[in-house]
Amino acid sequence: MVLAGPKSRPASRVGPDPGIAGSRVSGMRRWIVIVAAVSAVVIVAGAFLIWQKVKPPPVSAFYDAPTSVASSKPGQILRTEKVDSEVSAARLWRILYTSSDINGKPIAVSGLVAAPTAPAPPGGYPVVVVAHGTAGINQGCAPSIKPFGKVDDKNTAYEFLVGQYVGAGYAVVMADFEGLGVKGNNSYLVGEVEGRNVLDSARALKAFPDLKVNPKVLIAGQSQGGHAALWAGQVQPNYAPDVDIIGVVGQAPATDLEAMFRGVTGPNARGGIVSLLVMAADAYTQQYPDVKINQVLTSRGRGSLKNVVEKLCLVPAIIGTQLAKPSDLIQPSGLEALRSDVERNIPGSTFTMPILLAQGDADVVVLPAITQAYAAWLCAAGVDLNLKTYPGVGHFEIVDSSDHDVLTWMAAVRNGKPPTSTCNLS
Repeated sequence: MVLAGPKSRPASRVGPDPGIAGSRVSGMRRWIVIVAAVSAVVIVAGAFLIWQKVKPPPVSAFYDAPTSVASSKPGQILRTEKVDSEVSAARLWRILYTSSDINGKPIAVSGLVAAPTAPAPPGGYPVVVVAHGTAGINQGCAPSIKPFGKVDDKNTAYEFLVGQYVGAGYAVVMADFEGLGVKGNNSYLVGEVEGRNVLDSARALKAFPDLKVNPKVLIAGQSQGGHAALWAGQVQPNYAPDVDIIGVVGQAPATDLEAMFRGVTGPNARGGIVSLLVMAADAYTQQYPDVKINQVLTSRGRGSLKNVVEKLCLVPAIIGTQLAKPSDLIQPSGLEALRSDVERNIPGSTFTMPILLAQGDADVVVLPAITQAYAAWLCAAGVDLNLKTYPGVGHFEIVDSSDHDVLTWMAAVRNGKPPTSTCNLS
């Protein structure tokens, strides 16, 4: 079953760019400077797969979906593989597990499990389910393929995706999402698929034979990952009532997608960032039957999708489309043709668990006004919400800047004492 989009929506009418995975590393900034020098346009984008500078790494046979997936249940573990850890206090595994596609058909999804080497406390390791940010749409862009790939001279993907949680004593599972790792349809910013993949990863972790975990689950994600985390919280009551979510964290989450995509195609749009709309157009025209790709993308746009965006991960794809104007790639009525699919993927406002939103006020990727409007929408719906704003913090600094507050909030929620909602504070 495909869920309809929300009947109402946050009253944001500004135009940021869609969420991109946050990077806390100086190497990301160096790449942005390079892009600016090449194109004379400053691109502000965070991405954790920056080590894939030319093409994605090869996808091993581990990621081949077994025939048994058709008869397996959501969350069932299909395959595991130990990952050689480069962090002495952490253990890691790749996993293949069953989830559901947009039509409810069983599919194989890959992911990463990480846990402390220290013994589990009584009741099992506390659990954080991580939803990663934008990586790209090529199979090889899956974060689980190379978790210790360098993003700069010092940091790895592991360190800024899951390391902070493992370091705090949590067991972590992170889905790659449909189409990454395991061959499948592009699911970029397809909320229901993301949400199902996240929830089924929690089920898989609960069944993981090598770890004893607590049944209560926290979900966290930044940018596109924030979008996925919110969707997981939204679809949980109907799709996975057995997954006991006690809190959801969104750091600079992608929420009002229509406003974000208008920013990509508007008069102040920055060339290469339009590749994100190209990725979403590819996903929506694969997942939904109502719009064809040639209604959204120009001939040049379709060529960029085939020859650049589908073959590279995020940052190289942005660089590869940098010199194009949005109008070179997107049909004049392209965004309008995609409108219903964009709207159905805006996260809703119905949550049964506390929500924490963290937003930098210097973010030019997900603009603060978008998150503030979404927060107001949640407050009006009676959601137990905390909104934290960080002065001078941009899109890819928000994870680092909010880590302490996120971990503090998580501990309070686990102890049954979530902080007082900020909805009624002046």
